[in-house]
Amino acid sequence: PSVSEAPVVAPELNPTIAITVLNGTPTAGLANTVGDYLVEQGWGGAATGVGSRANAGASDVEKTVVFYSDPANEAAAKAMVETLAIGEIRLSDDYPTSPITVLIGSDFVPPVG
Repeated sequence: PSVSEAPVVAPELNPTIAITVLNGTPTAGLANTVGDYLVEQGWGGAATGVGSRANAGASDVEKTVVFYSDPANEAAAKAMVETLAIGEIRLSDDYPTSPITVLIGSDFVPPVG
């Protein structure tokens, strides 16, 4: 008998989805740096932009995680990880007011150029 697998969700940039960027590191201004970079890469359309940029509740986050609150946003979360070239995705209701929340960890290396 053949085993049917769940369909794989392909990464897909969604320029209209609202994004929150949280800096979980001691590096000052990193949420703005990442937010600006994401806008340059086509994220956060004119209507939504990168909605919120702030420091996370902790500054000792080790790993970058892209949280998404709705399974329908999995493709966008995967594309966000590709855009940042780091991180993992996690379906979570930790940030229910934001469709996509990027929690920047100390493993994040700011893009050059």
